[in-house]
Amino acid sequence: MKTIKTTLYLLLLLPTLLLSACSSDDNNNDEDPQDETTSYAIFTISGPVTNNNFEFRDTQNNDFNTIGVVGYVDESLQTPAGVAFTVYKTMSESNFYLTINPTTGTFHVPEYDEVIDINFDLIIIFSHNEVYTASDVNVTITQMEYQAFHLTKLKGTFSGTFRLEDSSGQNLGDHNITGEFGLMIQ
Repeated sequence: MKTIKTTLYLLLLLPTLLLSACSSDDNNNDEDPQDETTSYAIFTISGPVTNNNFEFRDTQNNDFNTIGVVGYVDESLQTPAGVAFTVYKTMSESNFYLTINPTTGTFHVPEYDEVIDINFDLIIIFSHNEVYTASDVNVTITQMEYQAFHLTKLKGTFSGTFRLEDSSGQNLGDHNITGEFGLMIQ
C-alpha cells in the first residue's frame, strides 16, 4: 500500500510541475541571452545498432527543456521518496529520464520492474523507434539539492547495459552507455 501511495503522489505532482517546469525559452529580456546551461546529459553509446557520442543540453537559446521534481512519501513533505530528472526536446524525442533515491551515493538500476523498482529507472529516448532502457546500470549521484518539490541541483554519472527497443517492443540488442548528467536551477 505504501508503494501505491508513493506512486500516486509522484504521478499527481508531475502534471503540476510540468506546467511550472524550467524551460529554455523563459527569457523575456531584450539583452542577448547567455548560453548558460540549465541541465545536460552527455553520453556515449556502443552496441550492435548505435555507436556514437550524444549531448542533450538545455540552454537559454535552444529547444531543450528541464524538469527536476521531488516526490514525497506523504503530504507532510517531510520524507522524500524519490527524485525525477529529465532533459528533453519532447517527451518522445531526445529525452534523458532518470528516477532515483533522493540521496547522494552509488545506486544499481536493474532491469525496470514497476512493482519492485518504483524509485529506480533510467531511460534514453531518441524517438518512438529508438528507446534505451537501463537493464544493468550503476548511477552515482555526487551532488543533490532540492527545495520542496523542486530539484535545484544534481550532478552524477552512469554506466552500464541498456536494452534497445523499437516502437513494437522488439529487443534490438544490448548497448553499453556511459555518461554524465547535471542540473543547476538558480
